[in-house]
Amino acid sequence: MTHETLHPFIDTTVPNTITRDHLSLWYRNWTTRRAFRCVAPELLEDLGFTEEQRTAEIAKPFWQ
Repeated sequence: MTHETLHPFIDTTVPNTITRDHLSLWYRNWTTRRAFRCVAPELLEDLGFTEEQRTAEIAKPFWQ
């Protein structure tokens, strides 16, 4: 699940003004990606991800 499905109204580029919604989304991105790093490789398939997808997701900056 991506933030686009949860927050379709929020632009993912860095804005001129930062709102509470931006901070909330960025914090969620940062914490979930940090947790995603710790998922055991054998559990990735159960979650529906490949190692390449995990690597790509955790490499993203928090504002994307």
